[in-house]
Amino acid sequence: MSEANTGTSKKSYQSVKGGNATKPGDKIKIIRMDDVDGKDWQARELNGQTLTISFIDSAGQIHLEETGLALIPGVDDFMPV
Repeated sequence: MSEANTGTSKKSYQSVKGGNATKPGDKIKIIRMDDVDGKDWQARELNGQTLTISFIDSAGQIHLEETGLALIPGVDDFMPV
């Protein structure tokens, strides 16, 4: 089985801004979350906040402890703190 298909949440990913690897437990600052053409008010509310990574799913989405939302690398802008 290739590494990409393991489904592990412990794999590190690169953030969109800054180029540092991210992993569960790290703090990140959300620069801008895509709000689906102004329809996703929850995403807009998180802009500028610093939150903790809960886990990273097999699709590479970064789930946050404090919310039910996930960051999508390449779509959302964020940086490690």
